[in-house]
Amino acid sequence: MKTKTFEHFFRFLPDPALLLNADGRVVDGNHAFLEQFSLSRAQLVRLDLSALCNAHSDILRAFQRAVTDNSFVRIRDTEVLRHGTTHAFDELSFTSIHDGGIAVIALFRMMRSENDWGGSSTGSYHPSRHALAAVLSHEVKNPLAGIRGAAQLLTANARDGDEELHELIISECDRITRLLDRLNMLTLDEKPQLAAVNIHEVLDHVLHIYEASDWPQMHYVRAYDPSLPPVLGHHDSLVQVFLNLVKNAGEAMGAGGKIRIHTQYRTGLRVRRGHDLTPNLPIEIRIIDNGPGVEETIVDDLFEPFVGRHQGGTGLGLSIVAKLIYQHAGLVDYKRVGEETVFTVRLQRSK
Repeated sequence: MKTKTFEHFFRFLPDPALLLNADGRVVDGNHAFLEQFSLSRAQLVRLDLSALCNAHSDILRAFQRAVTDNSFVRIRDTEVLRHGTTHAFDELSFTSIHDGGIAVIALFRMMRSENDWGGSSTGSYHPSRHALAAVLSHEVKNPLAGIRGAAQLLTANARDGDEELHELIISECDRITRLLDRLNMLTLDEKPQLAAVNIHEVLDHVLHIYEASDWPQMHYVRAYDPSLPPVLGHHDSLVQVFLNLVKNAGEAMGAGGKIRIHTQYRTGLRVRRGHDLTPNLPIEIRIIDNGPGVEETIVDDLFEPFVGRHQGGTGLGLSIVAKLIYQHAGLVDYKRVGEETVFTVRLQRSK
């Protein structure tokens, strides 16, 4: 199998690759793999797959299935933690070949860049950054209450024609107070009690709320994985998350737009926050619309407060989504894929 032609081709593959025997021992690795993991070839061939991937159970199961079934097996969104460094891959595939002592070719496909996907942003919540919201809310609401009270007193002695102005002052004070109440949600540190939640029931409930609203009506396509296990979540918080995402999609597309909601189980995705890894996040929910997407100038800050996807909004919806998903130890991100806008939420499964 390892002819000169094959060896040259294998060694210069652009993505990291391994040749493994049936026991998972390393036979060879290409240049990209050695560079990625900072190994010499002599060090590499003394290792096995379990040692390389820190005994990652999903990786080992996929490899064993490829060997046993003499088949091609792949897993998506895989992270390999080695010597304190996390190596992220979009896809890891095992191809069974059973030839000359080599049982499997393992190919580690690197994460796509933003240029491959178009615009891309990951929702993150920074408690220290959002502390300003608490100060703003407190400092503005107190004088606002005084202005509202004064307007109410003036209404009692208003001249003809002035009542409308006073009512405008009161209604605007109430509107700003509601905005500050939403802003204050970003600073609340109390975490919701998480339990087993059927995510499909949450999504159906969200669509029912949307259909009963006066928001732009859309066509829905549900692509649910019926075998999906319950997520570890808080029902009401998840309703708010997906209602915000669906509402954003409807407002971006206008009446007659089309939205697809996909759910699936994808193993192997973990996210590093500081020095800590999140739990495994195998449950994926994608909200896909055919709207115009997000302006490139705001993609990097999309999940920050007061950065809006559409005109006329408060710019808080996605930052609240990021906060709630943070409380679930999950991940939310945005990508523009071709002519479609994709918001992806990844959550833990309930044990």
